[in-house]
Amino acid sequence: MLRAIGGTVVGYLVMAAIIFITFTGLYFLMGADGAFRKESYVPSLPWILITFVLSLAAAVAGGWVSVAVGNSIKAGTLLATMVFILGMILAVGTLNEPPLENPVRLGDVSNLEAMRKAKEPSWVAFTNAILGTVGVAAGARLRKPAAR
Repeated sequence: MLRAIGGTVVGYLVMAAIIFITFTGLYFLMGADGAFRKESYVPSLPWILITFVLSLAAAVAGGWVSVAVGNSIKAGTLLATMVFILGMILAVGTLNEPPLENPVRLGDVSNLEAMRKAKEPSWVAFTNAILGTVGVAAGARLRKPAAR
C-alpha cells in the first residue's frame, strides 16, 4: 500500500511540474494579450483550448508514472480519485469567487501577476477536473505493473 501511495504522490508531482512548465512556456509564447481577453484577466478561448490539451497530456503522464512507481493500478486509481476530488473542490470554489478589485488589465503583465489575477470561468474549472481524472485513468491503463 505504501508503494501505491508513493506512486500517487510522484504521479501528482509529475503532473504539477508538467503543467507549471508548459503553462509558463505557453504564457511566454502567447503573451498577456493572447492569454487573456482584451483588457481583462479572463482567459481567452485559444488559451483555454490549448491548456485543456496540455492538462490532459500532463494527466496521462501522471497516471502512467503513478503506476510505474507504485507498480500497481491502485496507484493510478488513487491519483485519479485525488485529482477528481481536488479538482471539484477547486471548481466549486470558483462559483463563489468575488469579482477582482481591479478587473481591467492594462498591457503586458508578468507571469506571476497573471497567475495571481487570472479569473478562470467556472465551466473551465469543472472541465479540468473531469479531463484530469480521465487523463490519469487513461495514463494508468497505458502502463502495466511489472510482474512480481
